[in-house]
Amino acid sequence: MEDAKATLKIILFFALLGTAIIVPFIAFQDMNYTDENFPEFQNINVSKNDLEDEFKYDQIRNQLENDYYFQKLSTMIEYDSEKFTSEHLDKLVWHLIFNYELDNKKNFSYTDSKNQVYCLSSNKFKEAFEELYDVDISDYTYLLKGYYQYVYERKNSYCLDFGNVARDYDNDIKVAIERMAYVGSILTTDVYVYEYYTPNSDSQDVKDLENAIASKNYNGAQNIVKNKLFGKTTHKTIRFKMNKRGNHFKYTIISVDNLGY
Repeated sequence: MEDAKATLKIILFFALLGTAIIVPFIAFQDMNYTDENFPEFQNINVSKNDLEDEFKYDQIRNQLENDYYFQKLSTMIEYDSEKFTSEHLDKLVWHLIFNYELDNKKNFSYTDSKNQVYCLSSNKFKEAFEELYDVDISDYTYLLKGYYQYVYERKNSYCLDFGNVARDYDNDIKVAIERMAYVGSILTTDVYVYEYYTPNSDSQDVKDLENAIASKNYNGAQNIVKNKLFGKTTHKTIRFKMNKRGNHFKYTIISVDNLGY
């Protein structure tokens, strides 16, 4: 009996020792995670405790505001994954293409670089849709035949017209995060999204906009975008989850609500 107890203690000791080694190692790996298929990827680490620390809060806010993928995500239309219908499917497909990282070629079943058309297998397309929108589109894929402007079927794949989407949208995007908070496992952000077109990204107007955002002068930034850069400003709440190991996207949208000014 004593031998059995001694053996059990030894097993428990090594189990605890293994946990003490493995858990920090996994955390360290997560902090240093990179993805060669996403050249603009920033490994942003954020937790509820981080947002309660003023220095870390500002650091995370700055990272998100300057993150290429979050900037594109912020242009998303109003959406709620819990109330998904096919009503805006065409716009959701457009945003999926717009947000897709074209350098992430490992998922494409067929490519036509000349016309900027890239195809995902049926299963990969469903996987991508769920990664971005947190919803299973299996019951709605038959409707995609009607959205030929941006997507069409080719054998057992859906071909996405990246060239057409690029011609639709050629704006610059800047984001100002007004507020961040964790609600459950979901990061909730109130953001101002500034969209405009300029042939000169180093112009004084753009610098003035950047200074207004840095000083949290959101109304001033809106006036610059409207009157000098002839763009538009939207104010919205974006609820999302980090998905840094995602195969297609680094963020998963839960909902987007437009706010008044």
